[in-house]
Amino acid sequence: MTEKKHLTFGGSSAHRWLNCPGSARLCSTLPPQVENEHMAAGTRAHALLELAVREGRDSVMDFAGVALQPGWPEFGADDVEAVQIAVDYVNKLLSKYPDAVLWVERMFTLPAGASDDVGGTADVVVYAPSMNLLTVIDYKHGRGKYVNENTPQMKLYAACVMFGITEYLIERVDATIIQPRCQVGEPIRTAIYSPSDLIAFSDDVDAAVAAAKTEDPPLIPGDEQCHWCPAAHVCPALASALPATAASVAEWGGELDAGATVVSLPPPSAMRADPAKLAETLKALPVIQAWIDAVEAHAEELAMGGVLLPGFKLIPKQARRKWVDETHAFRWFLKETLLDEDEFAPRNLLSVARAEKVVKKAAGSDGVKAMAALVVKESSGLKLVPDSAKGDAINPLAVAEAGFVSAVTI
Repeated sequence: MTEKKHLTFGGSSAHRWLNCPGSARLCSTLPPQVENEHMAAGTRAHALLELAVREGRDSVMDFAGVALQPGWPEFGADDVEAVQIAVDYVNKLLSKYPDAVLWVERMFTLPAGASDDVGGTADVVVYAPSMNLLTVIDYKHGRGKYVNENTPQMKLYAACVMFGITEYLIERVDATIIQPRCQVGEPIRTAIYSPSDLIAFSDDVDAAVAAAKTEDPPLIPGDEQCHWCPAAHVCPALASALPATAASVAEWGGELDAGATVVSLPPPSAMRADPAKLAETLKALPVIQAWIDAVEAHAEELAMGGVLLPGFKLIPKQARRKWVDETHAFRWFLKETLLDEDEFAPRNLLSVARAEKVVKKAAGSDGVKAMAALVVKESSGLKLVPDSAKGDAINPLAVAEAGFVSAVTI
């Protein structure tokens, strides 16, 4: 597996330092982030994708139940099914463009500008000379956080790759995110850029990096940059923004003590009379939540390192029983019980995405079209997001009778 070099102005943190240049220096004062279980799962999935693309494999499905490296846990069926979607997409591009040039897990950086420490490692890059088309692919294994295809990380990767292969003529850049396990949006999403788009973006990058290298780089609190920022718990700008936010809320329903340190927040029912104020509070909540999340994460890290926090303790997470060896357990059931196999090892339908691949291989595109009659794509409901978020606005009262929203409380 390719080792990834850490860059001060890397793609994974571009959303942070582009919006808050001072965060780069502040984050550099912290110890290296400890890899959690979700990050580790992503590392293993990326390693499997890299192996498959480098070796030109058509499938990784036989890696279910296999540990790719000593000490790693075995891949589950869900893991390999997700990686398979990325493998299929890459192979589709390579089949479509026989003259394609391929790079896998390749580090790209921006050329001389405000800094030479700007860039990141692209998971897969495919350049089609016949179309002057560059495709930059980033695989996301996480299921919890939806990543928009227009994220600054993807735009930075696209710019770095374009500037890094100047020997090729490029007329269009496709920045593609593959996130199969997330339940929101399509699993494969692409933002399309022209070279001029990315040249203009690189100017913004240079400006942000230059600001970050000043004597007193600006710290700018905000939802996008503060959420998941490892330095949020020590950020003076975020800390100073909290009392002001609390005071603003207290003005119209709560009580603020003389020292401006304790706030009695209004009940949510008191907010209905002033939608504008409620909207202002909604905009402030992500910043407050980012600080809360950062404090909790920092406290857990200290506790895991042996620091005693008065009033708190570490306890084991809920234990869940599992088979020591599924193959051995299967044989035990066959030998020691009179149960039918379907009773202890019931068969389940494949996921729709996986079934499409099986049907396509067996019956071609016509089979997939016929199967579509058995598939429905449903939203689980509505969610409140800022106007700038992707998606068309829905009037809940207009669709309630159709069963999309069962009840709306204002």
